[in-house]
Amino acid sequence: MSDVERYAQLIGATPGLGPDGWFLGASDEQRAVSRLTRFITKVWVYEHPAPDTADELQRLDPGTWHAALTAYEAAGGTAHRGTEGATLFETWAAHQLSEKRRYSVLLSESAATLPIDDIPRVALLTPSELAALLGDVLPIRDPAAPDRESEAPALMSLGRAGHVIRLRSRSATLDAIYYFDSWPGPSLLCDANNEVGVRAQLAQREPLRWSLTRAEFERAACALVIPTRSLTWTRYGEPLRSYAELKQTDLFGRFRLREAESFRATEILRVQSCTTRAAGHDVLVEIFLDDDEVVRLARVSSDPALARSGGPLADLIGYVARALEASPGRGTDRAALRQRIGEVMRSGRPGMHVGATVVATLGLLTTKDGPRMFAEILPA
Repeated sequence: MSDVERYAQLIGATPGLGPDGWFLGASDEQRAVSRLTRFITKVWVYEHPAPDTADELQRLDPGTWHAALTAYEAAGGTAHRGTEGATLFETWAAHQLSEKRRYSVLLSESAATLPIDDIPRVALLTPSELAALLGDVLPIRDPAAPDRESEAPALMSLGRAGHVIRLRSRSATLDAIYYFDSWPGPSLLCDANNEVGVRAQLAQREPLRWSLTRAEFERAACALVIPTRSLTWTRYGEPLRSYAELKQTDLFGRFRLREAESFRATEILRVQSCTTRAAGHDVLVEIFLDDDEVVRLARVSSDPALARSGGPLADLIGYVARALEASPGRGTDRAALRQRIGEVMRSGRPGMHVGATVVATLGLLTTKDGPRMFAEILPA
């Protein structure tokens, strides 16, 4: 007897579909929630620009979805019927809209071909890195306190199809991962329900929880969808200063920094680009911000010719580092920084310069326009 057959005897088999495209036996409330959710993910998100700022998300009025659904069904719309699963974009959009906060996607290298063009924040990780991140995202399981669980949607591969589960908690050693599967009946990650060798186990009947091993997660996981803010803390550590505070320093005026007209997004953070000229050379200062407009890191880059002259670039890097210090101490030593830039240029190997509360990593970066000298400034 397979696990699927055994669990079907314990919790019930997956019911058939009714004539309206939903599972037989669903309550009126379940059907109403499913109908609205599927309308948002299968119809609404493709007809409206996805809001992606805190202000836009907070201004969302859920009442407009109900009115739009009523009008859509009155016109004979049926794209939201059935049990077809959500795509990665639809999963990201649905959580961002329902929770009214910004979400990011962590994509496994094993699923790197999935379409992500419409998702503004995506980071590519190895399967092992993706699993390791669960140690920061999920709480340790306590069956007696289910209210302490979190929710991290995960797109899993079943072989020829995908399926979204909701990760809830983990074991202390991360060798077991516990999740909720909205699919009625045995989880689609049970043995006979998938083609990737995952054998999910029934961990708890009330509330219903399934478990899989870390190795199984690494094998089947395609992507995680998690709040951007929790990810920024995980990947970038303590914040530096707010962007507003940074602009109140003399950095912008002293080095004639000019802001770009708009932000661009890279991976998790937004990037404010500023340009200036030093000794006749263009210099780019990129300031990486999180959802709270707090600086997480900064990057200064220039052509190598300016780096060889040492002084102007050392001045700018030193001032950026000093302006970002949360609690300034002795400041950045210009002579030591200039010497370190020279060592990096001569050796081609990255080097590090330590300030009071920040660390500047220096190196040479290969770009499509040729080599660039850069300094990346992070919390110490």
